[in-house]
Amino acid sequence: MKRIKVNWRYILTGIGLVLVVILVIDFNQRLDTLNRQSMQLATVQAEGTQVVETQVALMTRVAYAGSDASVEEWAYTEGRWVRQGESLVQPIPDGSAAPTPTAPPVPVTPEPENWQIWLELFFGK
Repeated sequence: MKRIKVNWRYILTGIGLVLVVILVIDFNQRLDTLNRQSMQLATVQAEGTQVVETQVALMTRVAYAGSDASVEEWAYTEGRWVRQGESLVQPIPDGSAAPTPTAPPVPVTPEPENWQIWLELFFGK
């Protein structure tokens, strides 16, 4: 019986190469996960910034709506309030305004019956 000589150096080198390949694949997967999560983080941060800016804008509008300047602006533009030194002018109709003319009604022709349509089609009456 012939004995096969085993070279442990080649076996250990092969096992080492397999372990290196496994570690490189795992490292690549981890880098891919890191890149994906970094992009998600950037997206969430942008959305968070937008929400905070919207909140600040709304808080500013609420603060302005409760201020005296807002009330004064509304009263001057939509209400009947005048500023000091001004006088309110309200036009009063004199009663001679002519009413808006209405168009005369258009006479409605009655819809012909089906037998009348067929009679007209075949006999021209």
